[in-house]
Amino acid sequence: MRRAAAAFATLVALASLATAHRAAAQATDDRRARPEKKDERTSSGGLVVPAVYYSPETKLALGVAGFYYFRLPGETLDDRPSNVDGDVIYTVNKQLLVQLTPTVYLSHGKLLIESEVSYERLFDRFYGVGPNTPQRNEETFNYDLLRVRFGLYRRLAPFAYFGMQYHAEHVEVTKRDREDANLATNPSVLGAGGSTVSGLGFRLTYDSRDNYLSATRGAYFGAAGMFYSSAMGGTHTYSLFTLDARKYFPLWWNHVFAIQGYAASTAWNVPFTQLPGLGGQFRMRGYFDGRFRDQNAIISQVEYRFPIVWRFGGVGFASAGVVAPGLLDFDFHDIKGTAGGGLRFMFDRDERLNGRFDVGVANDGTSAFYIQINEAF
Repeated sequence: MRRAAAAFATLVALASLATAHRAAAQATDDRRARPEKKDERTSSGGLVVPAVYYSPETKLALGVAGFYYFRLPGETLDDRPSNVDGDVIYTVNKQLLVQLTPTVYLSHGKLLIESEVSYERLFDRFYGVGPNTPQRNEETFNYDLLRVRFGLYRRLAPFAYFGMQYHAEHVEVTKRDREDANLATNPSVLGAGGSTVSGLGFRLTYDSRDNYLSATRGAYFGAAGMFYSSAMGGTHTYSLFTLDARKYFPLWWNHVFAIQGYAASTAWNVPFTQLPGLGGQFRMRGYFDGRFRDQNAIISQVEYRFPIVWRFGGVGFASAGVVAPGLLDFDFHDIKGTAGGGLRFMFDRDERLNGRFDVGVANDGTSAFYIQINEAF
């Protein structure tokens, strides 16, 4: 808990990073802003702050995070700014995460370019593939990961973008703690020694949320399809389709009810590190990320958010999810559930920027806590 308190306190520094990001973007969207507010906007700016967080997958994580926003020549202050985010993180599990994510708006926001280059040296757990893998199957492994993403999207409507995207990822398993378990002995576990994936696909998004940091009304919908092939330099050929739908209902006195449905479906020869799974800080809090993995996954979750006093708030959440080898193989008896609650501290009331402390408990009795910036969804 000492780590938790220290990490939560340092989120104040991270708040300034996210606030700058949100303020730069939202100021351009609000055409009703007062003239004096518009005069205060700048064409570019940025900052570098300490980064601290906690999750079961990383434990305590320390590093630096940076953010820089800018507008291209010919653009005005009314155009949404482009930005470059970057961070370097090291964890007590001796993990290293280095990430750079530029986002560029062209033609006054009609075109959007999103990209990512990242390197990660990670520790992870694997329990096997399937909806009912036992806890005794747990094995730990270390791997190095290099990821590249690039997407070009065109605005179809005020809230909608559609376009093409590319994703390449190289994973090399560097260490296993058990030579008698799945990764070493089960030939059906694809990519047990490492993998390279390379694929093209599409993405459609609709986002009418009033605030992407902590929405109180509106909706988000995302649909994407990716096709990976050895013809594009990968070691595996497979497809991946995802759907993500969220809706936010304002109730009374800043109380909010939020609901999310998520589905992922793969086909053919999928490396185990790319399989859809349950768990983590965003979906199925309480389970370790990837506790259950298979070719297909369906997850739903609800969250009730309410004020407590001053800048403090609380949440209660529950989720249910299931994985299966085929679309016709989902079984009601395989559904897993989690529930929990958490505290929020609002660092910035105007931008609704929250630091969150969540505790989730799974139906098998396992539990986990998370210290992060922004809501889970």
